Amino acid sequence: MIPGLAGSGVKLGGSRKRAGSDSRPAGVEPATMASVLRELGALYTALSRQAFPLTLLEQAFRQLTHLLSATALNSLLLRKDVCSWSRGLQIRYNVSLLDEWLRSRGLQAGGAIATLEPLIQATQLLQVSKKSEADAQALVHTCTALSSQQIVKILTLYTPNSDLEERVTLNFIRTVQGLLKEQSEGQNRQLLLDVRRVFPVTFPYLPPPRLHADQLDIPDSLKISFLRRV
Repeated sequence: MIPGLAGSGVKLGGSRKRAGSDSRPAGVEPATMASVLRELGALYTALSRQAFPLTLLEQAFRQLTHLLSATALNSLLLRKDVCSWSRGLQIRYNVSLLDEWLRSRGLQAGGAIATLEPLIQATQLLQVSKKSEADAQALVHTCTALSSQQIVKILTLYTPNSDLEERVTLNFIRTVQGLLKEQSEGQNRQLLLDVRRVFPVTFPYLPPPRLHADQLDIPDSLKISFLRRV
């Protein structure tokens, strides 16, 4: 579970714990953004030590970021308690940390950043004004990575943080639906993202290294000192 549904250093989940809603084993703490980045860093270090080509690293982390982003977006689409302005702000901050982590390691060119776009747009949808027809038009033109079903679902689930904040009106949702209908011909109509989607892998051509036998350093731990070069 991606910790995009809480602050960068706090636990995942809603503000109220419901009986039977937590499937984690007793004593297992929910993930934080720091722990996710730590795990990603450990994987990156392990692969780098094996001299993985950059193109393969980019593809590996594209697959991982898709899993993280899709899981978080699906949770948002199914949970009314996280469809709020404040939660949108928290999720957006956590996504920015992941974006920064990828860019700092040169992994942004392989499509990993692009897999975060639906989640980013969902958080923007939670934060923008949702009152006038102009707001509806701006929303439709901005959320191009989301399906019409996803946009309407988030608007329907949106929950004000306080009594001072207004709910999204039914008229506004109908206006958005009308605008989406005009431009949604042939577009993807799915609600939930496929977390099991596997991207195709492209293996780069790597010419064999030009090494001579006398340049090889064989560690003693292999215990093959009985071999002799001829």
